[in-house]
Amino acid sequence: MVVLDSNHTADHVARELELYAPLVPAAFFLVVMDTGGRGRRSGLDRRSSLGSGNSPMTAVDAFLAREPRFVVDEEYDAKLLFTVAPRGYLRATGDPEPA
Repeated sequence: MVVLDSNHTADHVARELELYAPLVPAAFFLVVMDTGGRGRRSGLDRRSSLGSGNSPMTAVDAFLAREPRFVVDEEYDAKLLFTVAPRGYLRATGDPEPA
């Protein structure tokens, strides 16, 4: 399992997804944290540059559109009553291509 929880700009998360996805074997997870903040500014830091089009979910949506090996694990989404990673549990459905 790889958990991404650092800089939450879309560009940074997109680069993390690109770098770490090849390390995740079939049936394992790549988890993107703080996907629930899509389109909202942080209530704690009004100077935040995160907002519509610049969030972890923006990167996840773009990643899933071009990377068929990963899917949102709907089982996890359905059982979690509270999460900071809605649609952020990405399960690999196949093994990475050999380097």
